Amino acid sequence: MSLKHVLSEIQSILQREGKVYEALRVLLLRENQLLIETNISEMPKVSGQKEFLLRQASELEKQRRVQMLFLAREMKMDEKAVKLKDLIAWVKANRESDEFKEVLSLEAFRTSLEKLVSEVIEMNRRNQLLTRSALRSVEGALKSLAEYLGENVTYKKKGKLDKTTPLAGSLVRKQV
Repeated sequence: MSLKHVLSEIQSILQREGKVYEALRVLLLRENQLLIETNISEMPKVSGQKEFLLRQASELEKQRRVQMLFLAREMKMDEKAVKLKDLIAWVKANRESDEFKEVLSLEAFRTSLEKLVSEVIEMNRRNQLLTRSALRSVEGALKSLAEYLGENVTYKKKGKLDKTTPLAGSLVRKQV
């Protein structure tokens, strides 16, 4: 497999990752809107879609790592430490390389993907804060309700049911 082919494959993977993260960003915006509106009926659907997108992103990341390992071997770099940033720096240092244009394109993808992932992380953090805040509000309301109901008990254990009294229709007179 040629270096040019591997670089092209990495670029393709980065493009697909960008689409997945953009879809995730849109989904996080929707989740944020639902949290603000306290509309929890759609949350399971949104969560399922998020999980699907995250699995896709994870799979694409694995594919990218495989390609990066191949490049690391080709360039005699440390396989465990090689990152796209390292690859770009290496090719820039070796400008006579035929792959220079492809690497510049990869750098643009890497930069935009990095920004997108940072945005997704920040949006997810905000949504977590909203979720925790909503949970604290619900817990507080439940605690308050439990305290109120605990003091104003309608039925207590002191009453007993008289088994000899007929239960059905005992409150209704049989006279007309």
